[in-house]
Amino acid sequence: MRHLILTSALCICVTGCTPSEEPIPAEAPDTPAVPAPVENSPLPDAAENALSTGTDFVLFSLDPEEQENRDESVGFRGWKVLGSTQIQDHTTRTRLLTAFRSGAEENDGSAADCFDPRHGIRVKHDGKTFDFVICFTCYSVVWYVDDKKEPDAILITDSPRGVFDGVLKAAKVPLPKPSSN
Repeated sequence: MRHLILTSALCICVTGCTPSEEPIPAEAPDTPAVPAPVENSPLPDAAENALSTGTDFVLFSLDPEEQENRDESVGFRGWKVLGSTQIQDHTTRTRLLTAFRSGAEENDGSAADCFDPRHGIRVKHDGKTFDFVICFTCYSVVWYVDDKKEPDAILITDSPRGVFDGVLKAAKVPLPKPSSN
């Protein structure tokens, strides 16, 4: 009798899990594909919201060489593009944004007079294009909403550079020459 009960229980367990049942996903289907905005972010609200919840997130490698009569309609806001990669992976995007926020939070108000950007980010948010031209050497980020340059630069440190370079290298995007500073 005990053998019959054990066999019946085993059959129920085996047959109760039919192949038509879907496995439990690693992430719940309602989990956002992008990081949520951070409360009390060191970034301006519009920048934080666009970077956190926007779509079509692209990371650029830029040539920082100064060009005479730079035309902002060419390349990425006038800077020659060495390559780019679309960031679709949630973990990679979170790493980039965490590093970006940390760099902004770490800045003590310092910035240099140069502007030799080697990185850029473009993201779409609320029907607008947000561009961030990043110079880790002089601790400044110039940003645009559509074609309008925002009046206040975002100050940053060079701490995010390694994360940004690592993502570009992993995507086999060429990096610019290192700064001489």
